[in-house]
Amino acid sequence: MEPLYKQLLATHKEHVFTKGMTKEQWLLERRNGIGGSDAGAVMGLNKWSSPLTVYLDKKGLSHFDGNRATERGSWLEEPIREKAKEALGVMIEECPYMFTSATHPFMSANIDGLVYIQEEKEINDISLSGLGGHEIKTTQRGDGFSEHEIPDSYFAQVQHYIAVLELPWFILSAYFIDRHEFHHYVIQRDDAFISRLIEAEKDFWENFIEKGIMPAPSGIDAESDAINALFTGCATTLILDSEAESMSAEYLLINSQMKDLEKRKAQLCESLKLKIIAQQKDEVSKAQAIAGNYKISFSKSVRRSVDTDRLKKDGLYEQYCKKSESSMFRVTESKTA
Repeated sequence: MEPLYKQLLATHKEHVFTKGMTKEQWLLERRNGIGGSDAGAVMGLNKWSSPLTVYLDKKGLSHFDGNRATERGSWLEEPIREKAKEALGVMIEECPYMFTSATHPFMSANIDGLVYIQEEKEINDISLSGLGGHEIKTTQRGDGFSEHEIPDSYFAQVQHYIAVLELPWFILSAYFIDRHEFHHYVIQRDDAFISRLIEAEKDFWENFIEKGIMPAPSGIDAESDAINALFTGCATTLILDSEAESMSAEYLLINSQMKDLEKRKAQLCESLKLKIIAQQKDEVSKAQAIAGNYKISFSKSVRRSVDTDRLKKDGLYEQYCKKSESSMFRVTESKTA
């Protein structure tokens, strides 16, 4: 039997063979369109990525090189694929191509695999047959997953693939590392969601990427890292516009309010501790308390740290010192006479 991806090659003329590509080549290809992993960010459904981080990636101003989690996910992809074939009793194959949508050329899809079910089969109480897609995820604890639900960003990713490849369904196979559990989810085509998805991606591509307009930050940590990486400094004092002045005033107001709230939070924290201490009976390292509808816990733990002064004295500090880059940002109000 021919590879399953042959069916897609026949109906999707715009495609690139990804097998053997270097990481750099693959990243360059990804910049030519919005991929499945970008979909949730563009729609505001991804807490790790945003329209701004996707924009910086597409413009070559920043990109995610991966970390231990993504590297581990790459290692486990083939074993999980084999486990899914065994558990579900269906044909699953790798799909080494990146496809471009025929109707929306700003959309691309590079999927983990394809599933083929010759005779109708029930998976998770859903009848499936024919050609579908396969997506693989690894997660430490299974955050965002439930018995029948997957995280919103993954749902958007799969619906994006379904739209590009014109497939009726996907199976998402997830491996929960801490529990050593495999879960398989059936995601069917959702035309209403796909319509909103295409509209959002079209707007993002045409009004931000093509026009070179940077989206506003949404406040996630990844944006801070990406923006800090762009900063190189300036020897002269810069003059910013009136919008920056208003933003600075709002920043200081919020900062002041946060300081007041943090102070009050600290007062409440210590007062609650004293109430627990007033009733403590045993010499143990933790205590549980109830205050109406609220549960309170108070505990002590021993934290071990490296004595850097001793390392410096013994001449070992520089040998084991790991350097990292950080940035500092501060807003102050000018003093008027």
